[in-house]
Amino acid sequence: MIGAAAMLPAASCSDWDDYNEVKSDAVNPSADLTLWENISQNAELSKFAAIIKKVGFDDELHAAHAYTVWAPLNGTYDDQALLQADNKEVLYQFVKNHIAEYNHAATGAFSKRIRSLNLKSHIFEGSAAGYSFSGMKIQKANLPSVNGTMHILAQEAPFLPNVYEYIQEQNGVDSIANHFHKYEYTYLDEERSVVGPIVDGRQTYIDSVMVTENTLLRFLNAGLEATTHGIRPTTR
Repeated sequence: MIGAAAMLPAASCSDWDDYNEVKSDAVNPSADLTLWENISQNAELSKFAAIIKKVGFDDELHAAHAYTVWAPLNGTYDDQALLQADNKEVLYQFVKNHIAEYNHAATGAFSKRIRSLNLKSHIFEGSAAGYSFSGMKIQKANLPSVNGTMHILAQEAPFLPNVYEYIQEQNGVDSIANHFHKYEYTYLDEERSVVGPIVDGRQTYIDSVMVTENTLLRFLNAGLEATTHGIRPTTR
């Protein structure tokens, strides 16, 4: 599970500030709150907040790491089913499917591909006439927070499983799924992680990004896409 971080004012490292800085907006009071505070205090997003809290991702959205959240409105998805489902599955297939690293604002006319935290690919596009994410209309765009940006979606973004994930969901193919599991490995992505100080002769990371891959699926040209962030210091 992704680790909790200290409250935002505790972050003082210049590298950390450069990596996560979000420009404040004195006109909009939400800019002085974290993403988690803005989500949890929005009555239209109470179901989304409950799901985030259930899977333990609230601390991450309260930490000093810049994210963009595309938050689906209440009543546009089956929140009860998600609240009763396995936490790991909901975190990966639903919560992380609506969040990406860094700030992605909706300004002018553009079309770009976004990778959410579960490494799924989504098209974020639009113009002054309106914006969309993964084909879903954005009801409200560019709501600032001290640690990122939020857009409110008219519907949930679809989760599209790859071959590996599809096999795992099917009944009667446990032996195939177990065979694929043998080829999984996890490693520290040093390029995407934020370097911290040297401690006892070992490199630490302020924000460590762990990536899980599957060599068999790479051979089959069907990638396993899974990544985990850890704000806790990680040594290498």
